[in-house]
Amino acid sequence: MITDVGAKGLTQQRRTVGFVATPGLGKIKGTDVWIDSVYDEHAIIYDKNLRDSVNIIYPNHICPVVNLYEFAYLIKDGQVVDKIEVSCRGKIY
Repeated sequence: MITDVGAKGLTQQRRTVGFVATPGLGKIKGTDVWIDSVYDEHAIIYDKNLRDSVNIIYPNHICPVVNLYEFAYLIKDGQVVDKIEVSCRGKIY
């Protein structure tokens, strides 16, 4: 799984000693799942059970969506169930 938050919102270091020691880069609340890798603007989580339990998947990074595409498609069970206009494309506020 890829998140839409990285080093700007999550820690990027593992700590092995002291009272701040942590085995991972952040734990997913309510699970035993830890973030595996953190980059500038995204993070990676390797957990098949968590991945399979997610019902809605958002784009992993918003810049390509608002800058490159006119529509987003909601897909369920391999079928397109909705077409959503990306109304903020090319807009400056």
